[in-house]
Amino acid sequence: GDNSVPSESCTPITTLMVRSIPASFTTADLLRLWPADGSWDLLYLPRRGNGKGARGYAFMNFVAEDHAAAFRARWQGCRLSQFCTGDGLNITYADVQGFDANLGVLKNKPKGDLKKRDSEPIIILDGKFVSF
Repeated sequence: GDNSVPSESCTPITTLMVRSIPASFTTADLLRLWPADGSWDLLYLPRRGNGKGARGYAFMNFVAEDHAAAFRARWQGCRLSQFCTGDGLNITYADVQGFDANLGVLKNKPKGDLKKRDSEPIIILDGKFVSF
């Protein structure tokens, strides 16, 4: 992901990559900050290979472009922890756009990667959490 709009301009830009998330953060921490309010339908916080700590980035897919733009405007540059010494959040457009495309990518990952503690994607369909 980068700051430019992906080349398929007819594809809605709904998926963001959120960088500079502290390694100590869990999916539950992100849900406290970014509750399931109907604006997004997928949240994925990859964990390190040893399962200890986040990799420092997450992917979020929003139900509409305006929700993604509003989230980016609100959170770009914000620090998630008073203990963080690094940069604030860097939010860019993800390379893969859309709920279905991102779900396809996640389904092709080795199952062990997604079953690690706190690594399962959060998926919301029709306002309800569904398991991956």
